[in-house]
Amino acid sequence: MINQDKAGKEYWDTNWASQATRFVDPRAKGLTNAVNERLHRLLSKVLSGTQTQKQRLLEVGCANSSWLPYFALHYGFDVTGLDYSPQGCEQERELLSVAGVEGEVVCADLYAPPSSLESAFDVVFSLGVVEHFTDTAACVRALSAFLRPGGMLITVIPNMSGSVGLLQRLCDRAVYENHVPLSADELRCAHEAASLSVMES
Repeated sequence: MINQDKAGKEYWDTNWASQATRFVDPRAKGLTNAVNERLHRLLSKVLSGTQTQKQRLLEVGCANSSWLPYFALHYGFDVTGLDYSPQGCEQERELLSVAGVEGEVVCADLYAPPSSLESAFDVVFSLGVVEHFTDTAACVRALSAFLRPGGMLITVIPNMSGSVGLLQRLCDRAVYENHVPLSADELRCAHEAASLSVMES
């Protein structure tokens, strides 16, 4: 059975065509940067004590992402992105170019990647990917296939469960329906089911 993306490729192509992206500035203050600032603090904590200079990082679901330049500029990672939206991949190449960052963007499906990406990365990062797939553990397992032995997987998802999920469903049910609502515990269990050791959840 294919682990289907509930949103679908057409949704993402359309979504990225209408999106503008700004670069992540973790020092910027204000509500518009609150999520980026919080995620920067989390990443700083998670990567603390980890050798990052010239290490290889892959962002899965990289379309139009401001995080690939961030990882290169703030931590010195050699960055690669993977996404199956041609529109989003082209936007990401432009972002890297504007930021003056050398990086590769591969347009391919997470479940059918080029063999050169397998077991090739020290860190794999995803922001809002696994919660779109009906089988979370299978998606996490596919992400982990990109890691070298001893590598680190960083998985971030939006909160679509509990009262926040209820508000999302009431305000924009179409967006809600493109997600599998996952609690922190369910996300942790999916990683354990994919034979990963959870460092922090």
